[in-house]
Amino acid sequence: MKQVEDVLRRHVERLMALPGVFGVAIGADEEGECIEVQAEVLSAELREELPLELEGVPVRVREMGRPEAF
Repeated sequence: MKQVEDVLRRHVERLMALPGVFGVAIGADEEGECIEVQAEVLSAELREELPLELEGVPVRVREMGRPEAF
């Protein structure tokens, strides 16, 4: 987990600057830990901008719709 945390910390600003991204986190999928990018919609533009992996850690997108304040 420490490696994934370090990778996320190094790339969080760049990921958060992408259009439509409103969050990033450490996630997990069937292959293990990943960097989860939370986006309103996975647009073609965002798909082109997102890497498949960062420093060997897979990047996955989670479409979450429009975030709402409570």
